[in-house]
Amino acid sequence: MGKWAELPEDILVLIAKQITLFEDFLFFSGVCRSWRSVAVNDNFKGSEQIPWLMLCDKDKPDEHQFVSVRKGGVIRTVHLPEARGKRCLETLGWLVTTSEDGDINLLHPFTRVQINLPHISTFEYYSARRNKYLSFINKAVLSSRPEDGKDYVLMVIYASGHAGRGHLAFWRSRDKSWILVNIVWFYDINFYNGLCYGVTGSGTVHAFDVLGPNPTVPLVVGYGPGNEYSAVLKQPYIVELAGVVLIVHRVFRIVSPSILLEEDPCVFDNKDESRVDYETCGFTVFEVGSSEKGKGVEKTSLGDNALFLGDNVPISVDASRFQGIKANCIYYTDSFKRGGNFMGIYNMEDGSLSPCYEGETSSILSAYHQQKKMGNWAELPEVLLVLTAKRITLLEDILSFSGVCRSWRSVSINNKFKGSEQIPWLMLFDKDKPDELQFISLRKGGVIRIVNLPEARGKRCLETLGWLVTISKDGHINLLHSFTRVQINLPHVTTLKDYHNYKMRNHMSIIRKAVLSSRPEEGKDYVLVVLNGCSRCLAFWRPEDKYWSAIHPSSCSFVDINFYEEPCYGVINRRGSVLAFDVWGPNWTWEWHVEINSNKKGKFMENMSLGNNALFLGDNAAVSVDASRFPGIKANCIYYTENLRREGGKDIGIYNEEDGSLKPCYEGAESLNFICQPLWVHPSSF
Repeated sequence: MGKWAELPEDILVLIAKQITLFEDFLFFSGVCRSWRSVAVNDNFKGSEQIPWLMLCDKDKPDEHQFVSVRKGGVIRTVHLPEARGKRCLETLGWLVTTSEDGDINLLHPFTRVQINLPHISTFEYYSARRNKYLSFINKAVLSSRPEDGKDYVLMVIYASGHAGRGHLAFWRSRDKSWILVNIVWFYDINFYNGLCYGVTGSGTVHAFDVLGPNPTVPLVVGYGPGNEYSAVLKQPYIVELAGVVLIVHRVFRIVSPSILLEEDPCVFDNKDESRVDYETCGFTVFEVGSSEKGKGVEKTSLGDNALFLGDNVPISVDASRFQGIKANCIYYTDSFKRGGNFMGIYNMEDGSLSPCYEGETSSILSAYHQQKKMGNWAELPEVLLVLTAKRITLLEDILSFSGVCRSWRSVSINNKFKGSEQIPWLMLFDKDKPDELQFISLRKGGVIRIVNLPEARGKRCLETLGWLVTISKDGHINLLHSFTRVQINLPHVTTLKDYHNYKMRNHMSIIRKAVLSSRPEEGKDYVLVVLNGCSRCLAFWRPEDKYWSAIHPSSCSFVDINFYEEPCYGVINRRGSVLAFDVWGPNWTWEWHVEINSNKKGKFMENMSLGNNALFLGDNAAVSVDASRFPGIKANCIYYTENLRREGGKDIGIYNEEDGSLKPCYEGAESLNFICQPLWVHPSSF
């Protein structure tokens, strides 16, 4: 090994502290004695871990093998006689073991520390069991690790019926018996944000504050799809993914109806019913909804994440952080009642099933989904993908391109988007989720992107060139990019000339319109012009300015402003005159009158048609789009959103110049937030 064993101890400690995965820490400790001497708990700083697959060798019942799904092999073999002949469930790295005589324990598989739990006879309904006790407990979840302190709770589902549903009970370190939660028929449970979440057969999600004063009192927190009265056999799981609670339905199908297995000790009724054999044929994923009518929204992708489901506590992992873990996949093991032979990886993208560990026979995995595979789309040469990506002109299409698979996504990230003219997206605030922004594609008629943007919460928002101008109640103004969350601080409202004439305490409406001369990401040579105050005067700001500079065009009152070929144009109220200001020149407060489509008498001529064009108007910088270039955008129409001061942002739609008709521009716009009105946003990849 050369001089690896002679590295100074302080260097080895620095290396050890850089390791984030426990399995890599084990390999580190196996190099030599000096490396093993620093491989102690104090030097391991890893947080999120990838689950290992635990297997029991039937020829060596005291041994348990732990398999790394990243490296595809046994990473550790543990002598664990305490688990011999017992049913094992998993939660936070601990095993909940149940013996044939009803003894229950918490067992740490590596340290072999055991914590005795109340006997199975202390459960309500335990006497209803007809046979062995091994499958009496169906799921177990810890609120926190026992090694972190005594303030933890173990919640279990027990006495499951033939459909897999059961009663709920919990135990705390001070309890001598199991405490019943008097709501029956839970299918799965999990802890999230200190609360225990459980899903019932109807799809209702309850939460219990088991560490609070009323641990048995439920709170309904959401709704998902029901599992009762279904002709298809399903097993629900509940799991948190990126701050969202999901319900996952595992779908089974019969593979050997003629095979009769021994009597199932989990079944209370139908004593003469014979058992049949099942296997996993797919999964469906739903986001828990807040409305009972909605029953959750189906998700067709997990993004960069992976789920791990089975007789463990369901967990999610960010696969992009761990090489070897497949993104957008569900890793599953089968339950005790199915014999433990059915395990594998389900691909959410193409519906395929594959083995999760080659050391276990994969012949039992269904070939039912193989016909749904996407062929060789994921294997297209990178040079062809790059050529394809460079031909895409709309940002919403490059987002769809990046969602095909990992190889396509890597191309879309590494090759800068070259699109020019973009169609505005409709930006909506969800009143129930004030930190979230939904961006609607008018071409596709649905949500194309959801962005978490707490920086805009409770603020008035205006839009210009893809940036938001946000104004808070206390008068702070910022430029905020709605996708990257980059913020640029602007001078306070008190530096505006018309501020002292504005008597309202709420500063959010003092700025009526804001327009940028160019995008800030393209350089510092840009100007922001705003229409502000009761007198509707103009002011501007340039980078490095510490206050707003007022424009004094003969004390005119303006109704709108915009940039066109560098000058800033403003429309004067009542007179209808159009003034232009060269905010780049030395005389930026001077104005000149602009003649636009006027006749000899100086009156404007009405334009009866927009031709192939469409306009987007509202609290954004008004824009026009050549609708003939974008299927789905209606020509000769005006897309409008109402401002905050009128209908609370709910008066939005499409006006047809040809026949004067009005119609909605998005059917799902009922859920709106009063403070943050709908906006047209020019999408930007910055």
